[in-house]
Amino acid sequence: MKKYSSLIYLCIALAFVSCTDDEKDSLGDNFDQSAMLTNLAQNVFLPNYEALEEEVITLQADWNTFKSSKVASDFTKMSEQFKTAYTTYQSINYLDLGPAANVALRNNFNTFPTDTTQINSNIQSENYNINTLSSYPQKGFPALDYLFFSTSPNQLINKLNDANFVAYIDALINDMVLSAATVYNDWNTNYAATFSQKTGSDIGSSLGMLTNTWNQHYERNFRDGKIGIPVGIRSLGLPLPEKTEAYFSGISSDLVIKNLEEMEKMYLGVGNDGINRSSFDDYLLSAEAAELDNRIKNQFLVAKTALNKIKSGRLSDQIVNNQSEVEAAYFELQKLILLIKVELPSRLGILITYQDNDGD
Repeated sequence: MKKYSSLIYLCIALAFVSCTDDEKDSLGDNFDQSAMLTNLAQNVFLPNYEALEEEVITLQADWNTFKSSKVASDFTKMSEQFKTAYTTYQSINYLDLGPAANVALRNNFNTFPTDTTQINSNIQSENYNINTLSSYPQKGFPALDYLFFSTSPNQLINKLNDANFVAYIDALINDMVLSAATVYNDWNTNYAATFSQKTGSDIGSSLGMLTNTWNQHYERNFRDGKIGIPVGIRSLGLPLPEKTEAYFSGISSDLVIKNLEEMEKMYLGVGNDGINRSSFDDYLLSAEAAELDNRIKNQFLVAKTALNKIKSGRLSDQIVNNQSEVEAAYFELQKLILLIKVELPSRLGILITYQDNDGD
């Protein structure tokens, strides 16, 4: 299946890339890339990074209150803030470039499934060194998801008497606060301006980097990580519900829908203020590719509709009890890949350089 899918992608890409260099050059002449990049940097990316920093700082404050008070009402407040912060993270997780890439934000914040065995070992051995490549599955939101929600609130309150347990969570949240602050500050002080100025469509341009990191996230972390692997697409139909994101808190469906909505907003250039400004859709219209733009918008809508059909209850339960509907949602997500990975880059003269090692 992988060979045939790859061959189809290659043939389609060659067909679209067959346009002349003069045609590609005219795209740049007819469209203000700088305005598009400035909009994305100032109205989409920067506000979302700021929001992430604010939410993890609030999570830290709520955790500090809960660990001191050890009362159920403070756990409830903290658990809701955890879900808010995790949901906010879905607004920027496709941006593995610039400051986020420098601190490996995606790996540090959301490597799942989390390694529960090693987490417990770390706590018992007082190993709070989480700044190694091997520690990615032992930290971030998935680790907190396990530590906060794998037991009842009363059991968690009892665990607060274990100094090692508390210290490990302290280390996890401190690391997240530091990383979120670093990325936001770097974007705010210089990278937003740098991003806006790197016009062009080569791999070193902002457009080239954004298109690649967006597609890579969509294909590997979103389509496969959130849906495909847990539902069994990569395991010959054998469902692996324990591999869902946010498995212990059960908010997986909310996260996957939020992530798709945020990628759609980026494609449209819609900021947190709700205003639609310059982005990929406008670029395609400038390139006389309105039909492609319409197909992309329509497929976003179809994919969201399919995901909304499975959002009731825990995604892990849906995978077990309603596997066919989850698979149907996966295949609607799959249809977007041909549009945003092959047709869109080819029409805009953007080279996709990453390799999909998992097949299609």
